[in-house]
Amino acid sequence: MDPNALKEAGNDAVRAQDYAKAEELYTQAISNAADHGAELRAVLLYNRCVARLRRKNFDGALADADAALALKRDYAKALSAKGAAQMNLGRLEEAVETFKAG
Repeated sequence: MDPNALKEAGNDAVRAQDYAKAEELYTQAISNAADHGAELRAVLLYNRCVARLRRKNFDGALADADAALALKRDYAKALSAKGAAQMNLGRLEEAVETFKAG
């Protein structure tokens, strides 16, 4: 399935506050986006990161933020989400450094 269509469906799920469904849809989109460029993959990883933050899966959110940043180093939204995940994991000093970097 087209990763952009899955992304839009994931966005609809977020608007409906169905974060489990959003995470599932973004995961499918990521799996289908291998040939669609780093920009789209970074956005999909960030979107799944946000869904995971909402579900309090902070380890998963941090992993997604790091993966998004590996694809797009200057991605401010991913930096912010990374800091939020670190903060929720009690890694406050790291979170401060991450927020400073953004």
